Amino acid sequence: PMSAYSLLVRQGTRSSPPKSLPSLGSWKQSGRGLRSTQQASIQWRRRCAPGDRALVLSPLEALGFPVTCADAAETTGFSFHYEGDTRVMTVDAVGDPWTAGDIESWAGDALNDCEWVLVGGLLRSHFDTPAADALAEPGRRLLLDGQGVTRVAETGPLREDAEFHRPLLRDLTVLKLNEEEGALLAGGLDLEHLEALGVPEVVLTLGSQGARVVAEGAM
Repeated sequence: PMSAYSLLVRQGTRSSPPKSLPSLGSWKQSGRGLRSTQQASIQWRRRCAPGDRALVLSPLEALGFPVTCADAAETTGFSFHYEGDTRVMTVDAVGDPWTAGDIESWAGDALNDCEWVLVGGLLRSHFDTPAADALAEPGRRLLLDGQGVTRVAETGPLREDAEFHRPLLRDLTVLKLNEEEGALLAGGLDLEHLEALGVPEVVLTLGSQGARVVAEGAM
C-alpha cells in the first residue's frame, strides 16, 4: 500500500484563469500506474483553502482512489509567463505547511499497513523534518519528490537555493531530483556528489534522456 501527501496548488498565466494542479508532479503517474496493475492501494491526503475545493479536488477524485482533504488558510498559488523559451514563475501564495501534528491526527489513518509514503510540496516550507520523522516510522519507506526543497517559501519571483534543513534527508529511502535540483543540493551530478546526500537511493531525472539511479555505490 502507498500513501501520498502533498498540498494542492492553483496555477495560471497572466492571460488565463487559475487551474488546479496537485503539487506533487508524480501524483497522476502513481495513480495511473497502480490502476493499470489493478493495485488500488493508494490514498491521497491533501490540503487547500475551503473555497478552492471544487477546483482542486476533482482531478484526483476522477482517478478513483480515496482522497481526504483538510482545510488550509490558503492554497499555494503560482503564476508564470514566458520570456522567449524561459518560463518565469511567481509565487502568489505560499500555502500552509504539513506538520507532525497533521500526520499524527487526521492524516495518519492512511498510514495503517502502509509500506511506501510518497511526499511532495512545491516550496521548502511545505514539509519539514518533524513531519518527515512522523511519516517515516519503522516499517515505512519515504520517497520525497525534491522539487520543493530548493524553492524559497516567499511570495514574489520564485527563488531557489540550497539552504534547506539537511536532517530532512535522514528519513528518506528515495529522493527524486531533476538536474537543476541535483546541482543545487548536491553540488554536482556525479556519483560522488549524489552519494554524499546520504540517501540510500537518488533518482536523477534527465527529461527526454530518461533518468539515472544512484544506489549501493553505483549509478
